[in-house]
Amino acid sequence: MFNDNLAVVLVAVCAAAGGILAAFLGFLKSSEPFEPKKFLASVLTSVISGIVFGVGYQIAGRPDIKDFFMAFLGGAGIDALRNYSGAFKK
Repeated sequence: MFNDNLAVVLVAVCAAAGGILAAFLGFLKSSEPFEPKKFLASVLTSVISGIVFGVGYQIAGRPDIKDFFMAFLGGAGIDALRNYSGAFKK
């Protein structure tokens, strides 16, 4: 379906997109004004998780369509986990 390197990049993009979507939906859910610093932290976390997913699939083997979906959900879950862990500091 895809070149192996392109598939790994797509996994990374899917994971990052999942985290960014989770951050955006969290912003829409809150009644707070938009704070770029909070959103940027979510974007950076999502990009890092995307890189980790991509490296993992480069080691594990060629991903298929279900792996793209799992990476998307994983990126969203990592962003949600970051939000919950930040709530414990208060």
